[in-house]
Amino acid sequence: MHPDDGYLHARTLLADRFGNNYKVSDAWIKKVTEGPAIQNNPKRLRDFADQLKTCAETLTALGMLHEMSSRSELVKVIERLPFHLKSRWLRHVKTIRDMGRSRNICDAVEFIMVAAEELNDPIFGALVQGGHKTGQEFADKLHVKGRCKVVSVSTLERSNSTMRCEAVTLRVQEVTAR
Repeated sequence: MHPDDGYLHARTLLADRFGNNYKVSDAWIKKVTEGPAIQNNPKRLRDFADQLKTCAETLTALGMLHEMSSRSELVKVIERLPFHLKSRWLRHVKTIRDMGRSRNICDAVEFIMVAAEELNDPIFGALVQGGHKTGQEFADKLHVKGRCKVVSVSTLERSNSTMRCEAVTLRVQEVTAR
């Protein structure tokens, strides 16, 4: 085959097998609607948010975004989220309905992107996941053999009308049975 003809033939085959808009959209929709639940894993939620955004951008470019905005497809996407995000999504959908419009995949993408940013916050993201140590685990981290370690801890107390911050100093000492 002449190289020019071969090139055109190869492009036609590739477009047919990998560039068919319906095949591409179907593959992306399956990628974001099928799979295990994300749970409380910030990295997996960030990856999922990125995949969902790429899916929406791809479907927009193909003129097929409406395929992801159906109720059943949105439910499949939201089902993969941790429980606390499903609850927040319900409130978010109510706000959208109160504005007099229907929810769509773009709303879900924005919602999940924001949630992923929150869970991946380097300081406060661990609060939702139970990542901060307390009690004995905290004391174990401070443990220095044969010595004491002094640690300052701030607490925040809220009453009906005021908030009070109190600093507490803890002395952690190793106690060994001899």
